[in-house]
Amino acid sequence: MRSITTSAALVYLLGFSPVMAEPVTLQLMNELIEVGKKRKNEELVRLASRVAAQSLNDIEVAQPTTILIGEYIRQRLSRP
Repeated sequence: MRSITTSAALVYLLGFSPVMAEPVTLQLMNELIEVGKKRKNEELVRLASRVAAQSLNDIEVAQPTTILIGEYIRQRLSRP
């Protein structure tokens, strides 16, 4: 089991609900990337890019996988 992700920590600190967390995280990270580029701050760009990538992974891979596993378990438990 992995530890709390940076994006999850940011969402928690900013007080967003889990349902809207990932799109909000992506939006915030895209804004940080733009700020980092304008200020020529490569460290900020790298950090925001990594958090955005993790957030995309959560949206595109982790959440659907979790749903499928939950559906599978629900079906297996409902069988006599």
